Amino acid sequence: MNKTVKRIILIAIIIVVIVLAVILKKYREGVATIPSNDPMLVGNTAGNLYNNGYFVEDGGKVYFSNTYDGNNIYVMNPDQSDCHKFASGKTSFLNVAGDYVYYYTATSGQQAGLGYVCNGKGFFRTSKDGKHTFSLSKATTDSMMLVGNRLYYTVFEESDLREDSALVEVKSITTANTNEEVNIEDHIKLGGYDNGIIYYGGMTGDHHLHALDTTTGATYIVNEDINVYLPIIYDNKVYYLDLDDEYTLKSMSLTTGEITTIIDERIDTYNLYNGNIFYQTVGKSKDEYALKRANASGGDVMIIKNGVFENINCTSTYTYFTEFGNDITTYMIPTSGGVTVSTFDAAETAAFKELKK
Repeated sequence: MNKTVKRIILIAIIIVVIVLAVILKKYREGVATIPSNDPMLVGNTAGNLYNNGYFVEDGGKVYFSNTYDGNNIYVMNPDQSDCHKFASGKTSFLNVAGDYVYYYTATSGQQAGLGYVCNGKGFFRTSKDGKHTFSLSKATTDSMMLVGNRLYYTVFEESDLREDSALVEVKSITTANTNEEVNIEDHIKLGGYDNGIIYYGGMTGDHHLHALDTTTGATYIVNEDINVYLPIIYDNKVYYLDLDDEYTLKSMSLTTGEITTIIDERIDTYNLYNGNIFYQTVGKSKDEYALKRANASGGDVMIIKNGVFENINCTSTYTYFTEFGNDITTYMIPTSGGVTVSTFDAAETAAFKELKK
């Protein structure tokens, strides 16, 4: 073996060792250095998660999926200043905890962070400085939320077609991507949460109000006399769309069980944030569809905009939404106060600057 071949082999060995060392280092960073969160912490509000989790607010920052730039993640102040790109990937179900942003991407594109590059769809964890991105799972989901130190998500797999089993399950992993568990065998919407308990409406077996205790892992029926959809916990009450009454919005006291009708209109989707309810009504004709706002008791009803709207996401300053059939233009109104509608120009301007780079 001549010196040139030996030199090539030596260089190749050195490169392999360096690559393995980098991979091992990144693995250790991804698993071993994640600080523990408060076990009662939740990564986003229920109403936002029910509306695809396109916005989340934490630590004086708003992270959002920018429709003007292919739903890549951007970050800004609550007043929309300092708006810029944060990470790549067509993003939904944004959650924040500690020093990290968690999210799902349905595309197979590149998830870029300065410290790591991941390819494919699935769940990702990115440090708030945007420098480190880690792949947590390649699962396909349509609902996801973070509670404490675990990420809960619906999962679709080929094995879901087996007999005597739910077609979709809710699984969870730790924020360090360990200890995967099956928590619920039902295709539910994740979002409703209070004090360590995930509340959800059954979907495949029944539509009663169920709960998952995130501390013990136990599941149980909270109330089997009501059929619920999209439960949100607020002021010691469960707000929900009543499947037995044309999807009207009702509340049930968690203390007395008393049920109250809040909005006596058929509702397609809603968000409840800081005492305000934002909801999309379903009319008998297209002209009767409208996005509205009311207080938590159902009073002070105001029409925001006539038409069909979705993806209602609330932050402390603004509430954002899109028009059905238009996946680019994002509208906004103040979360409290008037209901003057405008377009999310800060996001469009930031996207334009990014695309010009």
